[in-house]
Amino acid sequence: MKKIFTGFLIFLAMSNSVQAYMIGGAYASLISCDYGAYGYKYGNIGTYKVNGQIYQIFFGSDYCEY
Repeated sequence: MKKIFTGFLIFLAMSNSVQAYMIGGAYASLISCDYGAYGYKYGNIGTYKVNGQIYQIFFGSDYCEY
């Protein structure tokens, strides 16, 4: 019973860590998450690659989504 419970916890932890960020209905790959200026605002800026194109998303004080 302990092995089943441990296996379930490992599965649950791994399934929560495998998340994808979507831009325009397509899965995006995080290239970098840097702190910097985005216009007149400062915060975290995520750089994503989607279908060969590069996009930047401003997250402010939140960390970039994977």
